[in-house]
Amino acid sequence: MFGIEKRYKKLIDAVLLQYPYAFYVYGSRARGTHRTSSDLDLCIYTAQVPLLTYGEIRETLNSLFVPFTLDVVCWDRLSDDFKNSIKNDLIVYIPDPYLGAQRIGLSHSISESTPAWPGKKFDLEVEMDFPLLFRVQSVHMSAGIGTHLDAPLHMIPGSDDISSFAKKTLMAPCSIFVAPKVDQDFMLTVEMIQGHERVYGPLAEGTWFLCMTGWGTKSSDPVAYANIDAQGRMRFPRVSVEAAQYLVSKKILGLAVDTLSPDGDGPDYTVHKTLLQAGVCIIENIKFYSQACGYGNMLHVAPLIIEGATESPVHVTLVMQE
Repeated sequence: MFGIEKRYKKLIDAVLLQYPYAFYVYGSRARGTHRTSSDLDLCIYTAQVPLLTYGEIRETLNSLFVPFTLDVVCWDRLSDDFKNSIKNDLIVYIPDPYLGAQRIGLSHSISESTPAWPGKKFDLEVEMDFPLLFRVQSVHMSAGIGTHLDAPLHMIPGSDDISSFAKKTLMAPCSIFVAPKVDQDFMLTVEMIQGHERVYGPLAEGTWFLCMTGWGTKSSDPVAYANIDAQGRMRFPRVSVEAAQYLVSKKILGLAVDTLSPDGDGPDYTVHKTLLQAGVCIIENIKFYSQACGYGNMLHVAPLIIEGATESPVHVTLVMQE
């Protein structure tokens, strides 16, 4: 940071504290290098990341560092000539921390054999076919089939549906809990979550919590996955009401389970109600992933934006930092 005014050094140190994976290129002055009509105290460049992130970074930093004037632009979209022309300006560059990261799909493909609550159907109908110009198809399915998201409206009247909930940021850090063994009577407890936190760090607000019970390894066999007993009730791992209340107290974004439901086979679905009435969404039938982890990883959740829908299939991707 040689030759930089103290006020800029303090500002950049604060940026680096807020975004520890950032790095800076130092120069003699700061200006709005991407905008000829404006002068800025600091121009922050990020890697190619979702546009929403630019706004989030800008809003966060401007609120933290008043009266400094900051802006955020995408470095990757600038030409080489422009980059060279600003090399003597004061720049903080925030790269994509997940560049080169491993991406793992956690959604089941949708077909007639997709994991689903008994009675839920999927049908792919061909309406027009070759040798005509196109093959045209219709999809008929239950909204809650396969790996899917439950919005609060699934159980709470007047609350968010899928379309309104999907407008929120569903890409967030995640923490993955893995049960010690596959057991139809397993129940996630508060003590188990707290034990996980002691090893992998406390659950932060806005986090996804993934409960991997191992039951997802049975998903290719609908009979074993539903596991209906002699009394006609399904038996598979579940989440205790107290654990759901604890997750709500941590203000997580959502809970994902590798089973048909975090409640098991009802009867009152109190876990659903506890989570959904607090605005915590639920993903069911996520693919089993066996590596427990704390922070440093992200979960990308992409539902179909269906107005009025209470459930939607989702494309879930786990992004693992190397």
